[in-house]
Amino acid sequence: MFKKNEDPVRNIKFKGERIDLLTKKMIVDKIILPKEEGNHFYLYPFKTDSLNMNLRLRFNPDEYGSENLRQIKIYLNGDTIYNTKPIYLQGLGSISIKKVENIIKTYNYWYGKYDTIIYPDARSKSTGVTKEFRDFINQNRTTEMSNEEKTERKEKRSKTLIWYEKNFDISIFLPEFGRKKYNNNIKMYDGATITYSMKRLDSELAKIKDSIREILQPLDIIELEVRNPSWKGHIYTTNLTYNITGIYKKKYANLIPNKVLAIRYDLIIEDLFKNELARIPNSTFELKEPLTTNFSGYSFSNPYVKGIKYNIENSQRNEFEEARLYAKNNSIKIKAIVTSVLFGNGEVLN
Repeated sequence: MFKKNEDPVRNIKFKGERIDLLTKKMIVDKIILPKEEGNHFYLYPFKTDSLNMNLRLRFNPDEYGSENLRQIKIYLNGDTIYNTKPIYLQGLGSISIKKVENIIKTYNYWYGKYDTIIYPDARSKSTGVTKEFRDFINQNRTTEMSNEEKTERKEKRSKTLIWYEKNFDISIFLPEFGRKKYNNNIKMYDGATITYSMKRLDSELAKIKDSIREILQPLDIIELEVRNPSWKGHIYTTNLTYNITGIYKKKYANLIPNKVLAIRYDLIIEDLFKNELARIPNSTFELKEPLTTNFSGYSFSNPYVKGIKYNIENSQRNEFEEARLYAKNNSIKIKAIVTSVLFGNGEVLN
């Protein structure tokens, strides 16, 4: 008889569970510890006959909002980062494969042996390479390996163990393990997790994503990094210039799976108290290399220099000059407010 009742998370129904009420109950029941202000994670004491660990736990790690529970993710980390010397950082270090094996053993004890095991599709990483060529390479690699190396290679593969329960599914994700040079070459995991997911999670997330797409604004998906405003005066005109040092996707960018070709933005000059001094509206930045779905952004080692020339006939001359004179004796900041995004399929988000 498997003892499911020993799992502290066992009674969560998921469907209709409000995160705020659930959190309070779990803290009162001492299942989790209160989190520090500004921290996304709760400490989750995980105790068995052979383990006593403080793991990190997060509700709805997909970051798509909502007051209702969809997922609980537990991060399997140790408290030590092994570099040239051990550094203590609670919940941010690697975890030994032995500890993870004990955790899996505990879940097998609570719920019976996992229902299925999923391996990532290796073919997805082999675009343009024939199966025959991959088999030839793998055969030659394994021929040169010892039996111990072959066994480790098989064990090392990334995989996910899944239990299908009545109210939720449990998955334990195991990335490829590695050996830490400064930890006696002990086998360690970086990024192993346990996830409790509501039933029909994919369809629920699809609805949430659709509702977010309907209200997305350019500022929700793209951030433009700008720096170093400066003025250079001539007899009749003045150059106001600044540098574009990077462009980055924000968390909802991947809800629109198209590459970004160009953006339109307002450049704003502010004092340290966020009072606007001047604005250059409707500036355009065309990317030399489109920002594709595979990249979160670019930092430009050679910043793009942008700006505006103005003279006495320019309607904004007074505010530009006021900003210039203010900057002589005071610190200023600049920022870009993205107002439009042009995608690779020709669509524009305003």
